[in-house]
Amino acid sequence: MKPKILLPKKIIDEFSRQALDEFPYECCGFLIGGSIENGIEAVEYVPAKNSRNTNRKRRFVIDPQEYLEVENKADSQNRSLIGIVHSHPDAPDIPSEYDRNHAFAGFSYIIISTTEKKINGFRSWRLQEDRKSFFEEEIQVIA
Repeated sequence: MKPKILLPKKIIDEFSRQALDEFPYECCGFLIGGSIENGIEAVEYVPAKNSRNTNRKRRFVIDPQEYLEVENKADSQNRSLIGIVHSHPDAPDIPSEYDRNHAFAGFSYIIISTTEKKINGFRSWRLQEDRKSFFEEEIQVIA
């Protein structure tokens, strides 16, 4: 059975709005949540700043201090940082080689495909333990 991530509609609306607002640049953010049977459940989305100085249309960087603050926030709620969301402006919702080289095994990576006025789709990915490739994770939308 394929692992799954439960995503509330509210979180999908939040990261979709951010992706459209920040187009043509990549947006990014964090998912806070916890484990469920055969997967994880997101309970909060925390937008992040793409702090990359160059090529922001194809790359994002999250400031380490911002990452630490969100991890501390999750810990204070007895939850975990479970994933990273980012957009691919004018590109498909599949991980790039750059994404693979910078990903952590065990995290969910939601990638949103955007154009100037539209979300084309989004999918969730997890990096294999051997770091050679991603596998797609089932998304279950909840109220």
